Amino acid sequence: MRLKQLLLGVFCVWMTASVSAQSNEGMAFTNWASAELNYDINKDWKAGVEVQSRTSLQTGQLNNLFFAPSVEWKIMKHLEMAVSYRLTSIPYSNATTNRVNKHRFTLDLTFRKLEDLVFSGKNRLGVSVRLRGTTEHQLEELTENTLRGKLKLEYNLPKTKLDLFASTELFYRFQRDLIYTFDEVQSVNAINKYRVKMGAEYPFGDHHSVKLFGMHQWRYPDGGSELVIGVGYAFQLN
Repeated sequence: MRLKQLLLGVFCVWMTASVSAQSNEGMAFTNWASAELNYDINKDWKAGVEVQSRTSLQTGQLNNLFFAPSVEWKIMKHLEMAVSYRLTSIPYSNATTNRVNKHRFTLDLTFRKLEDLVFSGKNRLGVSVRLRGTTEHQLEELTENTLRGKLKLEYNLPKTKLDLFASTELFYRFQRDLIYTFDEVQSVNAINKYRVKMGAEYPFGDHHSVKLFGMHQWRYPDGGSELVIGVGYAFQLN
């Protein structure tokens, strides 16, 4: 029953976002759809791979397509480290092709179960903080180096498997802007993106889970904003 309600919610949110996308031209409306395959190597090591598409709900154009393998290491109860590589296909126009690839390398440090430092005993609330560093490369473009900080809250609804979550994330770009003067080029490091996300995740069976979320993100310095409706599926091999 819970799964049917979640799938109904996916459909309703999708339809609402599609209608809004047609009537609001001041904001970008995008759908993120993903599928994950995860494997527990042992109690401390995990591996996974994710495929994700990002499509404009206003034009129907496929903006980005990702393929991202990753490895995660549980260092201790409250600390995990992960490394990943992401291959991205994006629209690109020149004489020979209409798409080009980007390559991103990521290092994560995640501090989990921080609620244990405040509350004693079992708790339905989960608190985590993630620090992420990325470097992304594209042919004939400047390398993008970004530092990101994310705070996430999770809550398990009583007598259900349904987990609600909310998060906020800040992006800090190195060499975000280049300022050209008479005798030199100056680089400016600054905030370039901010995200707020809310959603729900529901596991079913022993190996499956689905996720639905809504996210609003703002870009700097151009002031652009984007509303994202996301849906994801994950399969646990063991």
